Amino acid sequence: FRDGVRQLQNAGITYEDDPGAYKRKEKMVNNATGRGRSVTKDEGWNKILNTLFFSPKMIMSRFGMIADMFSNNDIVRKMAIKNMAGFVAYYGTLTALSSLAVSRYSDDDDDKDALKNSFNPLHTDFMKMRKGHTTYDLTAGFSQIFRTMARVMSGKRINSQNKEYNLDGSGYQRENRLSEIGRFLSNKFSPSARVIISTLSNKHPTDYYGKLEDATIKDYLEALLIPMSLEQAYESYTNDEIKASEAFLMTLLATYGVGVQQESSSNNKNSSKLRTETNKK
Repeated sequence: FRDGVRQLQNAGITYEDDPGAYKRKEKMVNNATGRGRSVTKDEGWNKILNTLFFSPKMIMSRFGMIADMFSNNDIVRKMAIKNMAGFVAYYGTLTALSSLAVSRYSDDDDDKDALKNSFNPLHTDFMKMRKGHTTYDLTAGFSQIFRTMARVMSGKRINSQNKEYNLDGSGYQRENRLSEIGRFLSNKFSPSARVIISTLSNKHPTDYYGKLEDATIKDYLEALLIPMSLEQAYESYTNDEIKASEAFLMTLLATYGVGVQQESSSNNKNSSKLRTETNKK
């Protein structure tokens, strides 16, 4: 922020002459650090949104970073582009390293436990690494935004099994572009909102494909009170299919801020449990 203020002052722009430039710079810094503006100026609505979603300001900051690159202030726009370029370079390097790991350790494409990644923005695993039933999101949630935008614009999506679907309402689940936006928002629900919506939708609070009638009080308490990071770590260390070294790596990456998503399959192929580690950075 101080660097931006110095640039504005060196350009002969003072706060008294153009306070808007300083405010736009302030918003850019807030967006870059995950503290975006409130969705609305009405505090009542903001409280409702904070109850429904996990960190609405974080969500807004992601879109704000993109909008800042088109600011009408040259200095703010250049700093926003520079900041985004640094972000792309950093995560591009991580993605390149992940690609090297994939090519080094995944010679067999038919091996379901091999390392895989995808650069198709329509794919569920866009900009992620997948090993078996676990994916690692290195982009701090940006991949979800670009993936949703790409799907809405193209009217298509590709799932984790590489099956392509048209978002025109003609499929089995009648999915369309609005369905994709709804899927993006549902992944941002707070624990309490998710439990309420799951109950109203006749779904299990913790088992993605489970039935509501099979839920117990323990399941509701687990969904509401236990942080996903702790639950993810516990499930990883108690899962016989996951090595201790892999469980430690998953816990370490989740603590660092990498989005870790684990889909555990049981003997029943129609039942799987999906738990998402929400990026808190």
